[in-house]
Amino acid sequence: MINLKITDRWNAEYYKNHSDKQFQLGMSVLKSVHFRVNEIVLDVGCGEGRLTTEIARCIPDGKILGIDISANMIREAQKSFGDVPNVSFECVDATKLDAKNKFDRAISLEAFHWIEDQPKALKNIYAALKPGGHLYILMLPLGKNPIFEAMENAKWSSEIQPSKAFFQGQSPETIRPLLEQCGFVNIDVHTEANKRVFKNQKELCDWLMGWVPHATGLPEDKAQEFVQDITQAARSCTGDLVSVGYSLHVKAQKP
Repeated sequence: MINLKITDRWNAEYYKNHSDKQFQLGMSVLKSVHFRVNEIVLDVGCGEGRLTTEIARCIPDGKILGIDISANMIREAQKSFGDVPNVSFECVDATKLDAKNKFDRAISLEAFHWIEDQPKALKNIYAALKPGGHLYILMLPLGKNPIFEAMENAKWSSEIQPSKAFFQGQSPETIRPLLEQCGFVNIDVHTEANKRVFKNQKELCDWLMGWVPHATGLPEDKAQEFVQDITQAARSCTGDLVSVGYSLHVKAQKP
């Protein structure tokens, strides 16, 4: 049985090179956010830093701090974007974040579902925001997902033990009370469908291998076999390779 409590399975450079789909979805969200040029922003689960740096361009007179529990991701972010003047990166667990009334905005793009103790993370983010500060989370919701369904397949169930420690989706009904308990107001939570189309099977497999080893705890050879098994689920009736899923969008404000 694979133990999913392994601390850091992210291959940050590989992820950076094969995560354009996540980057594109994140960029579509950023276009809807009205940043002030002098904001102080916290990016929770910044990963390899590409989206963090895009936010920095929106706040030329402000600053952004990207945090991530993965030391591999932070090293890659610092290597790639360490010379951007209004960006900094730190290896910080969101459940241990210790900041008070410091940020105008906190944002988390396609990362929050990897946090085990989400109530604690939300409490810390609330404390870190200034009064009137805004929160935006883009994450995977609860619900059917071909990747996580495949984990329960008889072939893989003996090797993978899906754990909330590595994927904790939410629904509008489950995350709203968590936000309210922290004190957030002006809460808006909804799901949106999104479709990712891949040029060929290699592109799909490369995308999956960017995060499947982390999600499953499988060694690379087994992860590649697992990915091959699930790519057929993405093939549409027209023969295109399509991954159709949903995103949970969370907006809230600290009074």
